[in-house]
Amino acid sequence: MNDEVILTLAASLECLKDAEVLINQRRYKAAVSRSYYAMFHAAKAALLTKNISTYTHQGINVQFGKQFIVPGIFDKSVFRTFSKMLDIRQKSDYEIGFNASEEDAAHAIQEATAFYNLMQAYLADLVNQGQIDTK
Repeated sequence: MNDEVILTLAASLECLKDAEVLINQRRYKAAVSRSYYAMFHAAKAALLTKNISTYTHQGINVQFGKQFIVPGIFDKSVFRTFSKMLDIRQKSDYEIGFNASEEDAAHAIQEATAFYNLMQAYLADLVNQGQIDTK
């Protein structure tokens, strides 16, 4: 499980870096989508620490809420942001005619970065407590 957590968080960071490249190339819809996927992978990494493996977007969203928001580990605003990003990603990927602006993409990257940092800090705390072995 520990390797999977680390690899999944690394996938999150890769998506975040991709989003930054895409915004610089003025590919705003794609930057929004990759920002969401950064959040998706970060949430998935956190869920893996609770031995929860789910792969659908809705499954990750629901389980994240149950495991981290309901017990108060993270603030409700974190869940609202994650859910909103899921909606925006679906529009970005599936709605013909949806256009994301540079501001939309920059905001998505900002939200994804904050979410990634929060999940990274959570995982680092687990490592420090000896709950995740990084060896």
